[in-house]
Amino acid sequence: MLRTPKISDGCAANGTKQEEENMMDVNGIAGLATSMAEFSANQAVGIAVLKKAIDSNAAGALALIEAIPDANQTSASLPQHLGQNVNTTA
Repeated sequence: MLRTPKISDGCAANGTKQEEENMMDVNGIAGLATSMAEFSANQAVGIAVLKKAIDSNAAGALALIEAIPDANQTSASLPQHLGQNVNTTA
């Protein structure tokens, strides 16, 4: 698109170039703001997923810990002589 220079412009080429640079700056700023907002949203989603995974792993670990039998109950039902010797010839 060709523009006709205004008579009041001292140098029409410089005015057009400055307008193009300003437009590029505005587009660059808008693009940067959009990218930053998208990154922020992606980061928030990633953190939420990570928190859910940590909570799930914590619940699984707690279930495993609670499933460990009590040592006093297990050894009380066995005879005293079991577990005292190790068979090394087998």
